[in-house]
Amino acid sequence: MESLVALTMQVLGNGPAPGGVLSADVLFSRDGDVDRVSSIDEDGTVSITVDARLQHAIEQAVG
Repeated sequence: MESLVALTMQVLGNGPAPGGVLSADVLFSRDGDVDRVSSIDEDGTVSITVDARLQHAIEQAVG
C-alpha cells in the first residue's frame, strides 16, 4: 500500500496526471464505509494507519 502512495506522490509532484487528477489520499472502502488511511506530514512523509477494520480485511485477503 505504501508503494501505491509513493507512486501517487511522484505523479502528483510532476504536475497533473495524464487523464485527470489523482488524490494523494489512500482510501479504504468496505461494507459501505469509506475511511482515509493515509496522512502526509509537513516534510512530505506518507504514513498509512492500519486500524482493526483494515487489518481484518488485509488478513482475509492474504488468507
